[in-house]
Amino acid sequence: MTTGTLSVVVPCYNHARYLPTALGALAAQSAAPLEVIIVDDASTDDSASVARSFAARHPFMSVVRHGANRGVPETLKTGWERCRGDYVAFCAADDMVRPRLFEKSLSLLARHPRAGLCSTLADLIDEDGRELGPYHTRVISPRPVYLSPAEFVSTYEREGSWLLTYSAVYRRAALAESGAFAMTAELLRNLDAYKIFFAGAKYGACFIPERLVCWRRLEDSWGFRSLDGGLRESLEHLERLERCLRGPRCAGLFPETFFQAFWRRSIDVIIYEHCRRRPESVRELAQLEARLPRPTRLDRAFFAALRRGWGGAGLAKAYITLHKPWAERGRLLARKLAGLGGGA
Repeated sequence: MTTGTLSVVVPCYNHARYLPTALGALAAQSAAPLEVIIVDDASTDDSASVARSFAARHPFMSVVRHGANRGVPETLKTGWERCRGDYVAFCAADDMVRPRLFEKSLSLLARHPRAGLCSTLADLIDEDGRELGPYHTRVISPRPVYLSPAEFVSTYEREGSWLLTYSAVYRRAALAESGAFAMTAELLRNLDAYKIFFAGAKYGACFIPERLVCWRRLEDSWGFRSLDGGLRESLEHLERLERCLRGPRCAGLFPETFFQAFWRRSIDVIIYEHCRRRPESVRELAQLEARLPRPTRLDRAFFAALRRGWGGAGLAKAYITLHKPWAERGRLLARKLAGLGGGA
């Protein structure tokens, strides 16, 4: 079975400490990529020299260096414009892929050539590379599976997002059709989300229920820094993403029920991260009620309590749990019990 070729883009800014692990894992893949394009965004540490040393030893690796810092979306775009493979993966310079990620992803995609992307589960690692156990995301199937476009949308509406951007392998033609890299100025922080939603809703998505990547959870990472702008800025970025998903390229892909689920899931994430990072200012969350679609009695009671100053981080976390489906509540309870028992 012919699996097609893979281009890998590694955006890098001041990741010299982690880059050897990331690039070493890419070099050790059981299915070697066609090319690994390392894009250094004008790092001020030794990232460029580390990348060049790997490229000197591995002919399929190359290094592109920006003369000035442009930010993550433009760095990804630089790599994307050089990709030649049938498929594309965007691998962070501070994460790590396990040896069979590409082999298994490309094999499943070859069996379902219409699919827009494939993703897997992940483990968490800390700053020093110590494993912290599984990253808890939804397991939508106990075995490798392909979801049609309609199944992709309905599963998101029911389960929320199960796709991990740092494990995703995209069909290059689907990404090109999405126009994502022509909209970096509009999408900014939500470039990855747009890529996933378009590819999955237009062509369907594959899923492998194995932990084939390791996400290094760093509080100063680009993903977490994007949450520092406050609630208003977070909402503005989500509104930008919604405009793109309602744009001409996405015509007919997303029903209104998708956008209702999108806003409810997104607001849950904002509430969770705000409570984790700013537990002293939970009352600010009351402003989110205006953006919540079809509020329930529970929603109205929660936001009323916030406006009166009655609620804290504990109430917010209880609220997030209580309006989830019963199956998801059971999974959350099981994780808590595992944690109390010393499990991961």
